[in-house]
Amino acid sequence: MSTVYEKLNGNRELDLPFVEAVVRAHHALAKRPGQPDLGRWRRRHRRAQQEQALEVEPSAWLGPAPDLAPAFQERPASAVLDTLVADHGQVVLTGPSGTGKTQLARSAMARAWRKGLVNLAVWVPGHTHEAIVDGFVDASRALGLPDGHDREATARRFRNWLAGRHGYRWVLAIDDLQDPVHLADLWPPADAGSTIVTTQRRDSSLGAGQRKVVEIGAFEPDEALTFLSDQLGDEPGQLAGAGELAAALENHPYSLARAVTFIADYRTDCSGYLRQFRSRSLTELGAYSGGAFTTARLLIEPADRLAPARVAAPLLRLAAVLDPHGIPVPLFATAPIVRLVEADRGAPTTAADTLDGLSCLRRVSLAEFVDGGQRLRVHALTQRAVREASAERLGDLVRCAADALVEWYRACPAETAALRGNVTALLRVAAVALCGPDRLHSAVFEAGNSLTDDGLYRTARAYWEFLLPLAVEHLGAEHQDTLTIRHNLAWTHGRLGDASGARKELSALLPVRVRVLGADHPNVLATREGIAIWAARDGDHETAAAQLTVLVADYLRTLGPHARDTLNTRVELADQRGEAESAQVAADLLGPLLDELRTALPAAAPEIRHAHRLLVLWLARADRVIEALDRMNNLVTECQEQLGRDHLDTLWNRYLAAELLRGAGRTERADAEVTALTADVQRLLQDGHTELTEISDMLDAWWVSGVG
Repeated sequence: MSTVYEKLNGNRELDLPFVEAVVRAHHALAKRPGQPDLGRWRRRHRRAQQEQALEVEPSAWLGPAPDLAPAFQERPASAVLDTLVADHGQVVLTGPSGTGKTQLARSAMARAWRKGLVNLAVWVPGHTHEAIVDGFVDASRALGLPDGHDREATARRFRNWLAGRHGYRWVLAIDDLQDPVHLADLWPPADAGSTIVTTQRRDSSLGAGQRKVVEIGAFEPDEALTFLSDQLGDEPGQLAGAGELAAALENHPYSLARAVTFIADYRTDCSGYLRQFRSRSLTELGAYSGGAFTTARLLIEPADRLAPARVAAPLLRLAAVLDPHGIPVPLFATAPIVRLVEADRGAPTTAADTLDGLSCLRRVSLAEFVDGGQRLRVHALTQRAVREASAERLGDLVRCAADALVEWYRACPAETAALRGNVTALLRVAAVALCGPDRLHSAVFEAGNSLTDDGLYRTARAYWEFLLPLAVEHLGAEHQDTLTIRHNLAWTHGRLGDASGARKELSALLPVRVRVLGADHPNVLATREGIAIWAARDGDHETAAAQLTVLVADYLRTLGPHARDTLNTRVELADQRGEAESAQVAADLLGPLLDELRTALPAAAPEIRHAHRLLVLWLARADRVIEALDRMNNLVTECQEQLGRDHLDTLWNRYLAAELLRGAGRTERADAEVTALTADVQRLLQDGHTELTEISDMLDAWWVSGVG
């Protein structure tokens, strides 16, 4: 009796056997004939569980996980998932698009949370390597873990942190893995928590180690009928022709879910829907695709009739060319998209109208909001169906979406991951549309530059390598955008360790840029600077100093003394003159130049810290150790205030400060500084900061050598 009391008062979960027992008891007490309709109560119980799963997700549920669909149905794989999650297993759900892999993963995470098996759930889009990196970085920051300027290193630290002792019981899902290579060095640790991967790939590498691969295909015929009965059973008349409909849709979960939405909203039955389906069938598209395409298309017209009228369809056409894993909702309020929708519907349109139109798409299950309503997600099969129906307009749609991305990104410059995901989607749909007639769209360069800014150099190299032949074909080998891609690609090679290769590539590029743009064009000056910088990195300091001397004069003549490029080039020149001439020359040049930088640039500009550090190093090499030590103490304070105590630059500057203390004969204080620094570095290494290995080795050498 106490158990019944606790359940009725919400202190225990209302399991299905208890619900059925209560229904039977009420049926008997009411002296109703026959047996009660338990099917209706089973459906309500399952929906209540799904809603409860959504309600209990606190801040420790991280990432843009989709909602459980109202038409979701558990499958035999659910039991397998539950066992693997409970046992800290790794499972790969593989199968064609639209078979429910994402929903199964989402449901398994919700059940594990509800049962108390996990208290940290992380959802990561897996369609590109950078998307996985971004997901790991976002999770790391949300948990308050130490951050760094290298996103790849931060992602690896998060992976390593998962294996540590932190009090979290975690499950991590990587959704829609497009290529196993993208996850090669980022697989979460086995046994420390649970990992679920969804993918259409079937590579043997996915089943390596302890990972279990589970195939997810269409419903079995009885599952399809159960699905239709569960969703439409409250109105039994709507089930007329259910078996024939399921067969026509090849028991495909996505197609059946969209059919249910149409049948329920338009008060028809399975036979009525099937008649419309057959009138628009796309059988030539093969298994799965034909049914999925037709069912998606049947919902577009009803969505477009919802208020505001004739807004949903143009919005869906735009969403169909963007990232299926997440489109920023504010993007649909930008001027380019509002103008396109207004032209399509032939009526005045506002940003409020377009945002309301997104809700129309959600009402008919053509889209869903994720990430707390900040992103719109459209299934890849829905996107393909819409693109097929809008083939003649794809170029205009892609260009409009690119214009909107630029406007949105300039207002939200921190949203680099979303920018890259959506530009990549545009390039996949119709890259040619972004190539002309006179230049590459600026969104393409914004996305590529963000890869470099975020330290994703390998991905940046692949990105520019993809764009180069495209630009050559559609713009020409000597178009200025083609030349910019060559410039960016050369710098990427240098950043990946090939200084000699970068120098050669830029040297080959320079005469072409001079001929096309003119000797004083900023892009020409930038190429000349790159040649000098990579010459210095290649050890040719005299050549670098000579080239930078001429370049500084040209910058002063064309941009003036206070321009950022002028100041940065003067810093590089001072450094190279120190290498080519003497430490005293470099120190004398950098002191006044640092004051100029502080006047011309924002206080936290990285160029100031860079110049400050170079000044300290050259002062020390010029035997001005006390002056160098005073400067270094100020620099350490600046780094701690601007970057944080645990930033790599801060730690290296603390080590250099200890070296300077030792050089000044203050060995006791130097040892104390190194002791404190060693403790901080070891703490960070234990948290997965693999980029600290070099400084850790230097600290070990400090003690092993007997200096301390």
